[in-house]
Order: sequence, then structure tokens, then C-alpha cells
Amino acid sequence: MGISFSNIVENSRTVSIPFGDDALSITYKPAALSPAHMSKMQSELDKGDDTDPFAVAHMFCSLVTGWDLLGPIGEDADGNPLVAAGEPVPCEVDYAAWLPSQVTQFIITEIAEDSAPKSRKAKTSSRR
Repeated sequence: MGISFSNIVENSRTVSIPFGDDALSITYKPAALSPAHMSKMQSELDKGDDTDPFAVAHMFCSLVTGWDLLGPIGEDADGNPLVAAGEPVPCEVDYAAWLPSQVTQFIITEIAEDSAPKSRKAKTSSRR
């Protein structure tokens, strides 16, 4: 008797990622953590200054589906923030592209650690 793929992979998980004295709540799709997807994202991040921020943001948003990030973030043609201070930042490519590479990498690393198989008792993040 076999086991269903859906019994192995959760549709989404939420993890709290510490940043200084605060934490960012991230909801992600564990099934998107395939070796091919992660390798492609890491290759983009490793390009340094040649990284296409929208390529990384597209891959990031295919993994991360929600967060509780608040503005300000980005800037428009007039130098104004795309999202004002204290306002929720949509978890979308146009906004994720403004995250520093180090922050993106840290979030991805924390997600990968959270998604590693371990006993249900050992998991500390909430499920969705």
C-alpha cells in the first residue's frame, strides 16, 4: 500500500523568522522547495550585481505566498515609497524585488530549515 503525495507535502506552512528584536511571519509552499527550484534561485542570487531582481523576486514569490511585512519599501519615479511607512506590503514581485539579497537569502535559508523533515513534536511553526 502506498502513501499519497499530499500526505507527505503540506500545502502551506507559516514560520516566524527573527530579525533583531522583531520577527517576520512568512507563509510559504513547502512543495516549491524542490532541488531544481532552489538551485535556480541560488544561481540568480550568486550573480551579485548582475542579478535580475525581478527573476529572483518571481522565484521568491513562487515560494513565499504571504508575510506581515510593513512599509516603507521601494520608490517610485518621484522618489516616494511604493508602500508608505506602517502599511502592509503586498507579497508580490514588484515589492519583493526591493528586498536586499541578504534578506532574501536569510528568509530562504530559514524556510529551508523549517521545512526539513522532523517529528511533528519538533516543529514549532504553525500550520495552515
